[in-house]
Amino acid sequence: RMIEAAIVFSIAAFVGNFGVALTGFGMAIFFLFVYNVGEFAGAMDADSCTSNRCGIKDAVFYQTISLFAALPVLLYRSRNVIREHKNKTLLVAFIPATIVGTPIG
Repeated sequence: RMIEAAIVFSIAAFVGNFGVALTGFGMAIFFLFVYNVGEFAGAMDADSCTSNRCGIKDAVFYQTISLFAALPVLLYRSRNVIREHKNKTLLVAFIPATIVGTPIG
C-alpha cells in the first residue's frame, strides 16, 4: 500500500514542476494541493504509509527536493530575462537565500 503514497508524491512533484514552469512561482501550492487531494482520497492513511513518511512535514521536504532539482532548469530557462533585468546585488542576495531558505522554510 506504500505504492499509493509514492504515486501521490510523484504526481505532486510533476504537477508542482509543471505549475512552476507555467507560472514561474507557486510550486509548493501545486504540490501541496495534490498532496491534500491524495490525503482526502485516503492514499496517505497510516495504513498506506508503513514507514511514517507521508505526513505534511514530509510532503514539504519532498517538495523542497523537487524544487532543488528543478532550480537549475528554471534558472537556465529564465536566463534571458535575468540578463535583461539583472541587478547584481539582488541576484547575489536572493539566489543563495532561496537555495538555503527553501529547506529551512
